[in-house]
Amino acid sequence: MQRWSLFRGYRETRDHLVLLSRDPNILVLEVLPKRGLSSPQDAERLRALFDRHLSRV
Repeated sequence: MQRWSLFRGYRETRDHLVLLSRDPNILVLEVLPKRGLSSPQDAERLRALFDRHLSRV
């Protein structure tokens, strides 16, 4: 499990949610494929969670 403080924000693509590292030497820390979600509502809940802790960049 990672701490929110390790991330500077997140980006969303058509197929993925990407958490970006706060460390300038590391661009991407986590890639979450949307195909692993069971419904569009799961994506909405995940976005809401990210929005509570991170900014979109």
